[in-house]
Amino acid sequence: MREAINRLASEGLVEYVRGSGAFVKRPDPEDIREIYDLREALEPFAAAQAARCITPPELEQMTSVCDDWLAIVRAMRVEEGEPAPVLSEEQLQRWVDDEERFHGLVIQAARNRWLAKIAHEMRFLLVSFQFRRAASESITFSAAAHSWREHLVLVRLLTRGDSLAAKTWMAEHIRRSRENMMRYLARA
Repeated sequence: MREAINRLASEGLVEYVRGSGAFVKRPDPEDIREIYDLREALEPFAAAQAARCITPPELEQMTSVCDDWLAIVRAMRVEEGEPAPVLSEEQLQRWVDDEERFHGLVIQAARNRWLAKIAHEMRFLLVSFQFRRAASESITFSAAAHSWREHLVLVRLLTRGDSLAAKTWMAEHIRRSRENMMRYLARA
């Protein structure tokens, strides 16, 4: 148990409070900014490589994730047809799991073992999306619908093998995600 807590502390997910114990670390805006900076450096490269190397089964998995996002967007509509203001807790968990899976598939499809090793060891996707799990109000109906459509664009770019467009798309996507998260943190 102590070893696990020490590892979480070394990864910045837990902090020790002298005399009190270990606690889950609250996201610090600078930590989040740095994680998004790392993602912006690595994931566009991964998207460009994935456009060259992705397999049909990986494209099917990414499409399946997009289908699940669409189901969540549709479920956000209440009986009168008006969208719910934000994702429910269960929808949020599904959404973030799908985000982590989608971006993990991009890294996997890049076929670069060093990139995969860095992503795994740094756990930058996991850490990035853990912050998102705490931010249920950050995903509104319109943001969810936009994100679903946006990810479909990447699937199409990867299907066409358009490396440059996939790289550009990913860099812009990470920047927008960072800006949205930073705005949310400023309000929270």
